[in-house]
Amino acid sequence: MVDLMEVHIKFRGMDHSDAIEAYVGDKFAKLESFIKKEEKEPINVDIVLTAARTHHHHEVEVHMRAAHYSFTVKRENSDLYQAIDKVMDIAYREMQKDKQKQVDSIKEDNQFRKI
Repeated sequence: MVDLMEVHIKFRGMDHSDAIEAYVGDKFAKLESFIKKEEKEPINVDIVLTAARTHHHHEVEVHMRAAHYSFTVKRENSDLYQAIDKVMDIAYREMQKDKQKQVDSIKEDNQFRKI
């Protein structure tokens, strides 16, 4: 992980599980590919796993804050692992969109400088 990255996994309504934490870590590794090694600003990630006892649906939230992007993704599913997969996929797509916007902005700036 990047030195300035802080990742916090919180369990609500359930006991801490090393297996679930490892699974989240494996899925989160895909997101890390978008974070540059030379990033100097702190990156804060909060992953909240909530088990609801009344309706048997689990909720997964990812809050990511960095200098170039900030977003929250939240999904609910009867299977915790499927909810984790879905949230991480959506977060990955959000980071792809933000990165593409940055690239497009740089390209646009360079085109104006040529004129």
